[in-house]
Amino acid sequence: MKHILEYEEHEIRDLLGDLEGVGQSRPVQTSIWLEYLYGKAPYAISKILTTEKFYASGDKDLDSSQVLRLISEGKFSMENPTREIFKGKASTSAEIPELIKREIEGTAKAYLSTKDLHNSAYKNRNLTLGEDKNFLDAFAHYLGLMSNRISIDRGDFEEDDKPEVHYKVYIAPPGSDCHKDNNFYTLPNPVDVVEYKD
Repeated sequence: MKHILEYEEHEIRDLLGDLEGVGQSRPVQTSIWLEYLYGKAPYAISKILTTEKFYASGDKDLDSSQVLRLISEGKFSMENPTREIFKGKASTSAEIPELIKREIEGTAKAYLSTKDLHNSAYKNRNLTLGEDKNFLDAFAHYLGLMSNRISIDRGDFEEDDKPEVHYKVYIAPPGSDCHKDNNFYTLPNPVDVVEYKD
């Protein structure tokens, strides 16, 4: 394995596929979800994207790089967000904004190219919280900010009345509940984390 860097990417994928066949590598996908809190009662949850399959190493920084590379290359699917409040009264004025794929790709490229800077800044900012945050956390957080900006720009909310937005990033095998389309998925506490799921 020490000479693995000498292999072409397609050869590495073939090798990982062989390892998967004997149970030595873990195929996963990544889904990013946002949770919108509108005041005290109603809230909405929306899956923003799901990446194509890749092989997780179990190292958060390495896997985060793989996730952002896939997103920056457009290797992810999106769905139209569910336009209703999940709990509490439904509201036509509080629709979940739809993010644009090319803007997500561009943002992922920016975060990927400055990942060392984001790692340092994010970890320094969260040392007192004891959280192991990195550039994938920062990227998911920024998607929430983008989402709120869209809502404010189209007049859904005033700047001081925007919903509180939390994220959850799931790295899990294909077929996991956390990847299901058009299906609200409960975001158990803690939110604002990257979580591996079996």
